[in-house]
Amino acid sequence: MPALAFHNISNQGIGFTNISRERFAQIIRFINEKDFEVFNPECYDLDRITNGVLFIFDDAYKALIENALPIMERYGYKGIIPVITGYVGRTNAWDLGGGNIFHLNWDELRYFSKNGWKIASHTIHHPDLTKLSKGILLKELYHSRLVLEEKIGIKIDTIVYPFGRMNQNVMNMARKAGYKYGFGGLRRADTYKNPLAILRIPVYSIDPLSFIAAKIASKGFLYRCDRLKNRFISRFSLFTVYARRHTYKNL
Repeated sequence: MPALAFHNISNQGIGFTNISRERFAQIIRFINEKDFEVFNPECYDLDRITNGVLFIFDDAYKALIENALPIMERYGYKGIIPVITGYVGRTNAWDLGGGNIFHLNWDELRYFSKNGWKIASHTIHHPDLTKLSKGILLKELYHSRLVLEEKIGIKIDTIVYPFGRMNQNVMNMARKAGYKYGFGGLRRADTYKNPLAILRIPVYSIDPLSFIAAKIASKGFLYRCDRLKNRFISRFSLFTVYARRHTYKNL
């Protein structure tokens, strides 16, 4: 049961993570027509081996309201919204190539929560968690959860690891910080059997529909090709990680 991770659903910004409204509509229609099982974001059944999928909208961009929500509602789908608590209602200054795009504000996040969407933590500052000291790592995980619970008024049990980067130490600290589920694992959830390492697969603007199907199946030749492509593209995000490496020490 992989999670397809979308980011900014608009033409604003640069990079492959920006997907137009029209392309997003095409992808969601394709998933619906292929009759893939779309899971409720509150249900993570790791024992079910199925062509099922969850939707994640990384970074909680404001375009989600205008460009993605109407399409999701058309098919009765809901998703998970990972929130960077230090940037709620602000532009994505944490991303060096982000394009000055706004994130959802607290009122908008509460609206999504009240309408069945799941709110998750995406930390405070969106750092590479594998590069942090123990104290800063725990702060990023624990305090982001507390802020979300206070502002949204719900229990937060899910962390989506920034850049998809995690290791055993990060998972251990996530568990200590009160999380039950984590997205960003590199292997299939039904083989990993670890609720803190659920497979999260990014969707890029260049992905053909055949790759969307391969992502959901998480197996086969096209899936292996997609993984290689994702690894290559993800290296561009490491530029932000590298450029911010000194900042992480002073969070």
